[in-house]
Amino acid sequence: MRISFIIICITFVLYAHAQKINWNNVGPFPIEEKGGIIFYNIDGEKCSDILYDKDQDDRYIIRDYNIYPVKKNGLWGCINHEGKQIIPCEYNHQLWPIIIEGEVYIPVTNRSTGLWGILNAYGKTIIPCEYKEIKKLEYSYPKMYHLLFVQNVNGKWGAINVKGEIVIPIIYDEPQSGKPSNLGLVFFREGDRWGGFNEDGKNVLPFIFNYSAQQPMFTKQNVIVQTMDNTWFACDKNGNKKKLNIDSCERLYTYPDDNLLVVSMYHSDALFDVTSNKYVSDRFYQIALEYQRKFVADVETTNGFKSFIINDKGQRISSNEYDEVHYLEYGYLEVKKDNRYGVIDYNDRIIVPFEYENSSDINTLTPNMFVVIKNGKAGIVNLNNQKVLDFLYDYISIDKKTKLLEVTNDNKYNFLDDKCNLAISWVNDELNLEIEKYHYLYSIEKSDVDENIPYNNTKNNDTYVVIIANENYDESNISKVQFAKNDGKSFHDYCTNTLGIPLENIKYIEDATLNKIRYGINWISNIVKVQETQPNVIFYYSGHGVPDETSRSAYLLPSDGLANDFQSGYSLDLLYKQLGELHTNKTIVLLDACFSGTTREGKMMTTDSKGVAIKSKPVQPKGNMVVLSASQGDETAYPYKKKKHGMFTYFLLKKLQETKGNVSLGELETYLNKKVNQQSFIEIGKFQTPTVNVSNSLTEKWKALKIY
Repeated sequence: MRISFIIICITFVLYAHAQKINWNNVGPFPIEEKGGIIFYNIDGEKCSDILYDKDQDDRYIIRDYNIYPVKKNGLWGCINHEGKQIIPCEYNHQLWPIIIEGEVYIPVTNRSTGLWGILNAYGKTIIPCEYKEIKKLEYSYPKMYHLLFVQNVNGKWGAINVKGEIVIPIIYDEPQSGKPSNLGLVFFREGDRWGGFNEDGKNVLPFIFNYSAQQPMFTKQNVIVQTMDNTWFACDKNGNKKKLNIDSCERLYTYPDDNLLVVSMYHSDALFDVTSNKYVSDRFYQIALEYQRKFVADVETTNGFKSFIINDKGQRISSNEYDEVHYLEYGYLEVKKDNRYGVIDYNDRIIVPFEYENSSDINTLTPNMFVVIKNGKAGIVNLNNQKVLDFLYDYISIDKKTKLLEVTNDNKYNFLDDKCNLAISWVNDELNLEIEKYHYLYSIEKSDVDENIPYNNTKNNDTYVVIIANENYDESNISKVQFAKNDGKSFHDYCTNTLGIPLENIKYIEDATLNKIRYGINWISNIVKVQETQPNVIFYYSGHGVPDETSRSAYLLPSDGLANDFQSGYSLDLLYKQLGELHTNKTIVLLDACFSGTTREGKMMTTDSKGVAIKSKPVQPKGNMVVLSASQGDETAYPYKKKKHGMFTYFLLKKLQETKGNVSLGELETYLNKKVNQQSFIEIGKFQTPTVNVSNSLTEKWKALKIY
C-alpha cells in the first residue's frame, strides 16, 4: 500500500499542473519519407506534398509561436502549424524567430548583399535588409523588448524598434554583451568608455565608465560600473550615481534579484551591501551559489578546503562543513561528506542522506523529487528519501513544458504515462520522442463534454444499457474508428452520472467480437424478461457499419468481422427484431456509425474496396423503439477531431450536458440534425445528416419521450 500511495503522489505532482496546450500551435511533425521530410499534423494527416530536405541542421519544433523553419533545395524558409509555407525557401541561413512584445519577427539576409532585415510572421518585410548585423536583447527588461541592436555597413552600432525607427543613434563601437539590465538600461562603447541609455533612447549615464574594467553589472536596483580612475559607482535607472566604498579588487559578482555584491581580491571574497554601502561579512576564500540571501563560503583548513552555508551577514548557518558543494535547482545543494554525496537545503537541513558515491548520482527533478542513481540505474526518491520510481533507467528527466517524465535506456528514448508506465515503444532519437509526446497528450486530453459532467442524484433503476465501442479491428486492412472508445466511455459516464443509471445496469464492451455483441444483446434480453414492470432500454454503438452490396442491408461490424463479408457482421434487421420483441416502456437505439462502406474520415473502409459509397436500405424499428442514427443513406459519420469524438456522439453528449439529461427525444433530434449538419460542413466541407426512425407504435408520441 505504501508504494501505491507514493506512486499516486508522484503522478499528482508531475501531471496535475501540466499546461493546457493550444493544439492550434502544435505541429506540423516532420516525418522522413522518399529521401526527404514530409510534414503531418497532429491527426496524422499530410499537411502538403512538398518534400523538404532531410539534412536540416536542426529540426527542432518551435511550438509556441507557430513558426517552423524548413529547408528546400538547400535554402531556408518557414511554414506554420498547418504546413502552409509563409516564407518561401529562398534564404541561405536558417530562419529562427525572435519574439518582441509577444509578436514574431524573423531576421533574414539579402542573398546578394548579405545585409540583414526583419520579416513578420506572415513573411512581410518590416525592416529592409540594410544592416550588417541584428541582435536581440536576450534577457532584457520587458520595456526593452521593442529594441534591437543593429550594426550599419560602416561597423557602427545603435538600436532600433520593430518599426525600423532609430531609438539609439547608430554611431557607437560596440553594444554591451551578456545580460542586459532589469532596470531598462543598455550600454554602448565609445572608444574606451561605456555609456548607458534608457528604454526611450536617452543617454542617462554619460560615457565616463572604463571599458577595460568589467562590463556593467546589475543588481536589483542599480547598475554597478567603474570609472576611468577605477572608482566604483552604483547608478539607478535615472542616471543618479552613488560612489561605493569598495577597495580596488580583481572582480565583482552581482545578483540581479538582490543588492548584495561579492567583492573578490587575491583569493579572498567578502559580501558588500550596496544599500548600506559597506562590507557586511568577513573575508572567505570564496563566496558563491547565492540563494535567497544565503551563500556557500569556502575556507582553507589543515584538512583542505571546506564549504559551509552563510547568511547575508557572513554568519554561519550551522557548524556543518562539506568537502564539495554543487548547485542544484529549487534551492538545493548537492554536497560531499565522508566520501559520500547527499542533498541539503540552504538552511543546512539534510534532504537526501549521504549514501551516493558519485557527484553525478543526484539531480533535482521537481521541488519535491530527486533523480538518484544506484548500481548504474536511475530512479526517483522524494524528500524523505523514499523510492517513488524503481531504478530501471540510464537517465531520467522532466519536460518542463509538458510535465512528462522522459527516460533513456541503451541510447533509446521513451516517456512515462500518468501511471508511471512506459507510454510508447522505445524510439531512437529525440525528435521522434518529441512527436510521440504530443501525440500522447493529444490522445488523452479531454473534450469539453468529458469535463463537468452533470450529476443526477435520482437513481434511474428501471433503465438498462448496452454500450459497444469498436475502435480496433482484427483485419489489417480495416481502418480503426477514430475516437470510438472515447465515445463509448463518455456515454457510459453520462449514463451513470447524468441519467442516474446504476453501474450494474450497464454492459460496456470495447472492440466487441461477434460473440460479444451477441452476449450483450442476450444479457439485456434476459434482464428485461425477468422484470416485473416494463423497463427502458438504451443500445449505443460506435464503430464501423457495413452494407450488403446486393440487398443494401446494413450490418454492425464486429472487431473480428470481415469488411467484404457482410455475413460476419451483426444485422440491423436482427438487432431491431431482438430489441423490438422485448416488453419495454421504450427502447432507444443510438448509432454513431454509417453503413455506406466508408470510414469516419470519408475514405473507403478497406484498401481493396471498389471506391463507391453504397446507400444502405433503411430498417424499420419494431416494438416501442426510436432509432437515432449519425447519418443518412450514403453519407459518412465523421469524427469531430478537435473534440476527440464522433461528430454525432459529441453533440449527443453536449445536449445531455447542457440540459443535465432533461431532454425529450424530439428536442434531441432537432438539436442533433442542426448542429451535426452545420459542424460537419464547417470542419470537413461535407454534410452529415442525422436521421430518426421510429416504430409504428410510437409514431405519434415519440417526440415527447425523455431519453431516460
